[in-house]
Amino acid sequence: NGKIENKLTLTHWRFGRDKVSAAITLRASGDLTLNAVIYDTPISDSELVSATAVETTRITLVAGATLSSADPFAVERGAGNLSMDRYNIVYSQGGDINFASGGTTTIQEIANTLRPRKGQYMTDNKIGFSLGSYTGNVRGKTGQDLVLDGSVIQTATGDIDLEVGGDL
Repeated sequence: NGKIENKLTLTHWRFGRDKVSAAITLRASGDLTLNAVIYDTPISDSELVSATAVETTRITLVAGATLSSADPFAVERGAGNLSMDRYNIVYSQGGDINFASGGTTTIQEIANTLRPRKGQYMTDNKIGFSLGSYTGNVRGKTGQDLVLDGSVIQTATGDIDLEVGGDL
């Protein structure tokens, strides 16, 4: 089992001469619990439009992972629940957000007081979300249920692709 409890700011994680953004994958063979904010926001919201968006960190979260597989989405069906505790956000401005679980994925609500504010994340500070990207895609796969307990999955210009093995 794995638990992420500290804020992870990826905004300055750029590599090489070309300042290439990162790809971060957090996998657990059992349950994975996120009790933290993970984000990558290099462009201020006042300057952010599709034309100014840049590639940012691709973030992947996996519970019930088949660790012997190179495929980050390989999971043992029925094993490993992915949980995002209340008031947490996973956001990458121009990168994809991926999540998978062999069991149930539960994403709990984001409080109104923690919705992105001016100067953070999306261009409209009234848009609340738990998992999102501005120009990236969001892909999710669960072996069992996907529980959105007052939470929102969103992307401003990308696609959302969900594969749910049980109930949504």
